[in-house]
Amino acid sequence: MVWFNAPGTCSVYASLQLSSNLSSSEYIVTVGEIQEFVFDYSVARRCMKSQTQCRITVMFSDDYIIDLVSPKDHLVPPGSQTGELKVRLEGLLPGRVTLQIQYSEDGPKGDRNEKMFVYPLQVQRIETLADILFTASLVLITAATTVGIGCEVDLDVVMKQLKAPTSLAIGICSQYVFMPLIAFTVVEMSDLLPGIKLGLFALGCSPGGTASNAYSYLLGGDASLSITMTVVSTVLALAMMPLWLFTIGADIIQNENIRIPFHVIIGTLVAIIGPCAVGLYIRRKNPRLAAFLISSIKYLTLFFLTYCFTVGVYINLFAFQLMRPRVLLASGLVPFTGFLLGGLAAFMMGRDKISIITIALETGIQNNGVPIVMMRLSMTGPERDTSVVGPVASGIVSTLPLGIAVLVILIRNKIAFQQATEITKRVEIQTDGSDGFGQVANLEEVKSLGTEHSKDDISVP
Repeated sequence: MVWFNAPGTCSVYASLQLSSNLSSSEYIVTVGEIQEFVFDYSVARRCMKSQTQCRITVMFSDDYIIDLVSPKDHLVPPGSQTGELKVRLEGLLPGRVTLQIQYSEDGPKGDRNEKMFVYPLQVQRIETLADILFTASLVLITAATTVGIGCEVDLDVVMKQLKAPTSLAIGICSQYVFMPLIAFTVVEMSDLLPGIKLGLFALGCSPGGTASNAYSYLLGGDASLSITMTVVSTVLALAMMPLWLFTIGADIIQNENIRIPFHVIIGTLVAIIGPCAVGLYIRRKNPRLAAFLISSIKYLTLFFLTYCFTVGVYINLFAFQLMRPRVLLASGLVPFTGFLLGGLAAFMMGRDKISIITIALETGIQNNGVPIVMMRLSMTGPERDTSVVGPVASGIVSTLPLGIAVLVILIRNKIAFQQATEITKRVEIQTDGSDGFGQVANLEEVKSLGTEHSKDDISVP
């Protein structure tokens, strides 16, 4: 039995005792279901002649996570000593909220006596077979993508980059120093659910992926540097992600009664990043098989993206419902601040334009599948669902402007190519006698006329 005492401040005030037979970890509501919590209250009036009336009000810290089905206000009439407060709640979305029970009493002189009782609530979603299958497919596609990263790597190119490692070192430092600190700063300044904070921070600690390689190629970066950074950051993720999560990552949720299972996280990272070594081995021993796997994985990725934007959206609709404006803002600040600081660091170190573009993109673009799979497999309670919101939102927010930039560059290059082709046609004299305007010229006659004009110009009358 847990008792909360709220003594009055005046002899005419009542003191309220509120109790429940549940521990703080047992206030759990299921999404889509209605649950009832019963609180016993006792009003001890210091003055038995007092005619003041107490009001008990039920509130929440986030009303879009949970809905109050029972009445919001409960009146305790004068003379009443004990009673029951029944609170009926319906879970709307997964997350953690605070149930706030406030009692208030108006004093005889117009003053007011108030006291707040706070109960932490967990709103959880029941895991279905569709959730399990979707998570399994996430694991498979992430592991397959990691194999593809290894298959794409030419170790000779990597060794060449390692011999002149300045750009590589700038990129890796930007990715594993700037990005975690950026993510930590953003989530600490944002009013987000604990699980969303943790997932967004995990994204900031994640390695690069194949998306950064594609954008580097399309936006005029150094493809070999991009691939090398992706491989090196993927290998380092086995150490760097647990390091950051174990240190400042624990501070993000220290007051939320959430435990990070580091042994599960490390095991998950080995399972989804370890295949990179398999890809490197295949590329070394059987380049033809590596080329086939790269082609197959591209089609698999296309299928998976289609699957995610159809079945995945339906299964994880809650994630999009949790994407409030402040979530989208924080999810966009993390990658775009990474672009800015990564590019600025490369510029200050005297790198050329191509390297600056590559380092900026590699810093800001993470392998979103890694934190999603890691959080889904390792976390429990509401965080199993809410921790994926940040990586998903960041992927959506960052992809849109990058996609527009790629489209603009492709259109500009297409127009420039057409203009160059047209100019070439107009000024080039074809070897078959065409001047580019459909006119056929007698080249010998032109040469003869040119010779005669030259003689006339130098003759003396």
